[in-house]
Amino acid sequence: MMSSTAFDDEGLATRDNILIERGVLKSFIHNTKTATILETRSTANAGWIMPRPWNLRVEPGDFDEEELVREMRRGLLINNNWYTRYQNVVEGQFSTVTRDAVLVIENGEVAGSVKRVRIADSFPSLLRNIRGLGKRLYKTRWWEIRRSVELPYIMIENVNITKPE
Repeated sequence: MMSSTAFDDEGLATRDNILIERGVLKSFIHNTKTATILETRSTANAGWIMPRPWNLRVEPGDFDEEELVREMRRGLLINNNWYTRYQNVVEGQFSTVTRDAVLVIENGEVAGSVKRVRIADSFPSLLRNIRGLGKRLYKTRWWEIRRSVELPYIMIENVNITKPE
């Protein structure tokens, strides 16, 4: 993948790390500082300032995109987000806003769109509420920079969403 590297920024040999398996958190990424604080070992993910993933991949699921929309019945289809900030790193609480139009799903069909939606939730909650994964993987961008992240559409229920005025 695009961001593969033999050594992290602390000179440790990189390797594959399983972070989440079948919806269960297995590990965090660490540099030597965060590993020492949490009394574990580095995962060889030292970036210039903080730990960073070299490549992330979420294994695909069984649904094509149309099936995800039908299964959702009612909700929002979010294609892109940015300005993600952590409120509490230890608990995985974050806030992010959508970047592009968000599709409104009613009765399993696209019924319209909205803009400026904020998600304020936690990663543990999102993991607990995954209901389906798409079959197709997509490469993502972060601030217009192509990142080495591949993931499918993910259907998650009970996400804390607000619409700023």
